[in-house]
Amino acid sequence: MMQDKAVKSKTLTTLINVFLGVILSVTVVLASSPIKDTNTSLCYEQPFESGLNFLNTIGIFNGVTTPIKNISNTNLTDVIIIKTFKRINMTLMSKIGIDGVKKTIIKDGDGAHISSNILGSFREFNGSLFNKGIIYTIPKFKSGRIHTIYDKSVFTFNMSKIKIGAAYTKNGKRYYAVLHRCGGGDRAYGTGPFDAWDVSLNNTTPPHLNNRHISTKIVNKAFQLTLASLNKENDAYELKKGAGRVYVAIYPKGSSVAISNQLSFNATVRDHITSSDFNVSSAQKKAVVGFKFCATYNKNITTNKASYVLFPSISCKNSTVINDCNASTLGTPTWHLCYSTDEFAIRPYAFKIFGLNQYKRAGKNFNITIEALDDKGKPTKNYDENLTIQGNSPRLDYNDIKRSDGCVNGSLTGRNLIFKNGKANVTLKYSEVGDLNLTVREINGSEFAKVNESDTNKSQRFIQSYSKTITILPYRFDINASLSNNNGQKFTYLSNDLNMSAILDINITAQNMNNATTKNYNKKCYAKDTNLSISYTKLNITPSNALTKILYSDTNASIDGNSSISSHDINLTDINSSIFSNDNNGTGIIHLKINFDRNITKPVNPFDINVTDINVTDVNGTKGQKILDQNATFYYGRVHAPNYKYQGPSGSGKIYYEVYDDNASKKSLLPDGINTQVGVDSVNWYINTHNIASKDGKINSLKEDMSPPSVTATLLTTSSPADFSLKYNESQNYPYQTTMLITPSPWLVYNPYNPTTKTDDFNVGFYKAQSNWAGVHDTNTSTDSNASTVTIQRVLW
Repeated sequence: MMQDKAVKSKTLTTLINVFLGVILSVTVVLASSPIKDTNTSLCYEQPFESGLNFLNTIGIFNGVTTPIKNISNTNLTDVIIIKTFKRINMTLMSKIGIDGVKKTIIKDGDGAHISSNILGSFREFNGSLFNKGIIYTIPKFKSGRIHTIYDKSVFTFNMSKIKIGAAYTKNGKRYYAVLHRCGGGDRAYGTGPFDAWDVSLNNTTPPHLNNRHISTKIVNKAFQLTLASLNKENDAYELKKGAGRVYVAIYPKGSSVAISNQLSFNATVRDHITSSDFNVSSAQKKAVVGFKFCATYNKNITTNKASYVLFPSISCKNSTVINDCNASTLGTPTWHLCYSTDEFAIRPYAFKIFGLNQYKRAGKNFNITIEALDDKGKPTKNYDENLTIQGNSPRLDYNDIKRSDGCVNGSLTGRNLIFKNGKANVTLKYSEVGDLNLTVREINGSEFAKVNESDTNKSQRFIQSYSKTITILPYRFDINASLSNNNGQKFTYLSNDLNMSAILDINITAQNMNNATTKNYNKKCYAKDTNLSISYTKLNITPSNALTKILYSDTNASIDGNSSISSHDINLTDINSSIFSNDNNGTGIIHLKINFDRNITKPVNPFDINVTDINVTDVNGTKGQKILDQNATFYYGRVHAPNYKYQGPSGSGKIYYEVYDDNASKKSLLPDGINTQVGVDSVNWYINTHNIASKDGKINSLKEDMSPPSVTATLLTTSSPADFSLKYNESQNYPYQTTMLITPSPWLVYNPYNPTTKTDDFNVGFYKAQSNWAGVHDTNTSTDSNASTVTIQRVLW
């Protein structure tokens, strides 16, 4: 109980009846005599006490924070707050302060009877062991404002029961009053008194105790939230009378540095609002809504109860520190930052791949850029993730678009697989050829916004994927080639008929940069038409005008053509991709038959063709080259038999395979070199004893040039020369002279007079047997005893 007495002098003695009935007398020097304020302009809210207490009587380091509020409509000046309490103070108080400032502003005239020369942070009165008091001065106390007073003792006995008095000037008059509890109620909160959730949840019963989620957001895309002021039980909205503004922003969890614009709402007049737009310009895996408010916080060790006491933001105007939500700040209002109950991710909007506008080469490094873009199409800040190839998110998937048709996937490897601020400059290498689809995406379980997996569906949670198809071409063609004579022989007859030809076998294999075959380069998958250039040295043709064209053909490759021998090359264009068969994945096979435009009236000396190199290029510019330097030897050949004369109706003979050469000094190209035997009855023709009928050409028939024939022939074609026997039926009497026609392989026909003939011929004669006659016989022996005197074995006609 407080007793007071007005005194007309400048000294006013105010007697405050405190705990146990002990009277504390405080003498205050005032400008004039104060008047008791029956409509008290000030009140106090529930004090918040902390420290170590034993049996509720002994306290160590006890601190008491008391909020004082101006509940009048008028600003007050020269305010003196007098706090009295009963306690045994074994030592001096350690701290006092106003609004968190650890000192008081005390005028010399405000307090009389100073008990000791302690002029630091507090004043005591009367000097007694009991009945202590403290004076706090506030020069200006605005209407509706709250100021806090604070004191802390090292040691106390009997927890104090305080009484608070005040003197102030209002509307030019001086008043005094005993303060009572404000009518606003208890403002202590055991949990963070604010929360936030998606606006879409507002159609359910607030405050969404079981469903306060915040779904995944997108960088640089504005979003709104419900911001709510909640009661101590955290189960209903509540106005925070006198608390004033609360500042709200988005924060990385665990950080006090905001990453969005800051909004505010007045919790004194609104218990929840739909926010204006938040906008976050960087990616965050775990973001929270942060509520910054002015408060003290303490956890009582004895009761294990913790609570906040809220203050107007002006009470923290001198505080630059932002404390954690549960940081102990007893007696000193400071900024506290409390997070929303739900965490959420702020992700890039979409992936995109750049640098795929040009084809790449198998096995060769190529660079692409992958960006994680925000809602404005810019690389996303703070998106610093490791990219995998078909691993965890974010991942790069690859697949050949014709895989369902049997084309194979190669191996994709990469370097620099890391996003930095939403941009990854990646180096890739693919082992195969094909149209390769690249997709950058996220997969469930390792997505950037995994924190939202329980409250956000995949379509909103996952970064939008991006796919692009890139063409991978072979790095090169490897060419294996060999030039050989007909059927593996040492020579090839000149022939317009390419059934007799030298063979140029060419295997073209598509390879990657590491020399591995790219199996997808086949006609079913990605083989392309090719151009082939075959170069050979200048031909030494004698006579020079006897040959003019080189002929070539490959039925399987649909190649059939010729070119002038003066160009020294064979250019094959648009060779169909079918040469790259599925049975030889990656390899195209050409079996090119080569010969020349043989004229049956113009024989040619033996010569070599030397193929020097082969070049191949497909329609996409893939190239390959082979330096070959291999030869094939060509002969101008014929079949030839001399004229024969027989005694009697039967006889035998030989048909020779011969080659032409009018330059005996160059016999090195002939079948047996310098040992090659001269032909039987002609100059410049030499016997080819190496002709194998099954490989090089044969005599298809031997018959009389007469119908009906009088002579029949029996021909043995497997030997070289070819043996034959004749039988005359004696129907035409004796002597009988006739012509035999030889029909050989086309390339063995020679006739200087008839360019269209398909046969060669020789003459035979049959004579009646006489005792003094001897003729040519198959054994080259005489037919009677006088044969030894006959020196001519050929019948000259």
